[in-house]
Amino acid sequence: MLKLVEKIKNQTGTAFAKALGAWPRPVSECDLAEAWLGALRGSPDLYEDGWYTPPPHGMVTLFGKKADRYKRICESSFRPEPMWPRQDLIYDSEDILAAYASPVHKATNLIGDFGLTLYAGPSQDIRAHCVNVLQTSLHIAQNARVGMGFNELYQFGIEYGASQGLRNDIASPSDPTATNIGHSIPLSWAGDTAHEALARAKNFAEITHTLRYGRQFVNGVETQRIEENMAFTVEPRFSSGSLPQAWFHLTVIFENGNRRIVHGFRPVFETCGLDDLSRLLP
Repeated sequence: MLKLVEKIKNQTGTAFAKALGAWPRPVSECDLAEAWLGALRGSPDLYEDGWYTPPPHGMVTLFGKKADRYKRICESSFRPEPMWPRQDLIYDSEDILAAYASPVHKATNLIGDFGLTLYAGPSQDIRAHCVNVLQTSLHIAQNARVGMGFNELYQFGIEYGASQGLRNDIASPSDPTATNIGHSIPLSWAGDTAHEALARAKNFAEITHTLRYGRQFVNGVETQRIEENMAFTVEPRFSSGSLPQAWFHLTVIFENGNRRIVHGFRPVFETCGLDDLSRLLP
């Protein structure tokens, strides 16, 4: 069952690489989102839209501009309407692209969220920052272990990020503490209360509501322990000093106590020629 989470995530990354095409190239936020959505809707196994709504279709494609210090991709939440993809914002070579999709598998209601920051511009500082954020996020995920509380992983992640000069900028209205570095994948372990709630869901709106509010967050107070069979995300949004927010959405899967980290990034990095990021991937 957990292999399905990995399959959906990889499928979403492949669809995004297809949507990018010969990137970097001039394209609007809306056009990129539509191309990605079209590629995902080619799969009969997925619902037509993602669970993370708003924004429309559960999808984010944002271009941060150098002129305003990349403000658009540095907001703490992607849900408000000003953060939805726009037709009038066109990608240029100095932009930072933030992308996210939240597909849901029809037969199981498992999710395979995919998200990342891409930069192919001339700033070596921003390129090095992206490398640092990906390395740091991977290190946090690699230190997750069975029996560890989500609050313990959060504390480790925040402290390790700080040691690398990074601060986490996520704000989550669904999280009672308002901030976190990730969350459980609903239905990914036997004791999850989402099993019963999703069994009662009558339509996709009820499914997405249950997925949104049925997550356990990797935050400072959540004592949920990592199970031998479980999946959860590690997705801090790290900024540093004058350097903008960067983000690489990882999913940690434990099966019979064995950990693996999945991401779906490889086809995207290969499409974009981002070898400095590609060589970091597990």
